[in-house]
Amino acid sequence: MSSSPQGGSAALGKFWTESAVRAVELGADAVFIANDLGLNTQTFLDPDTLRKFFLPQLKKQIQAGQQAGARVILHSCGNINSILEDIVDTGVDCLNNLQAADISWPRTIPSIREFPW
Repeated sequence: MSSSPQGGSAALGKFWTESAVRAVELGADAVFIANDLGLNTQTFLDPDTLRKFFLPQLKKQIQAGQQAGARVILHSCGNINSILEDIVDTGVDCLNNLQAADISWPRTIPSIREFPW
């Protein structure tokens, strides 16, 4: 592993890219990338940091999966509004941004009185 953010990001990106391509070679029609980039109110890291270190590697992963013949689905929980255009620019085929347990939903839907848990 590298001691620099760029080197570490590249090493992880290479591993996951090769894994995705191998999955397609074995018959996968789609690749599902799960990277939670957001918290409930903002991105996990500031948007400029994500643009510099994370999104270029993500774009390479997406392109490699697509070139291998797969559709690429990206999952990210949290509020990623500040980087949505950047995510679109990666060329991803589908974005899954649904959070299984969003702690803000009881406040946004005040008519709910009973909860399923």
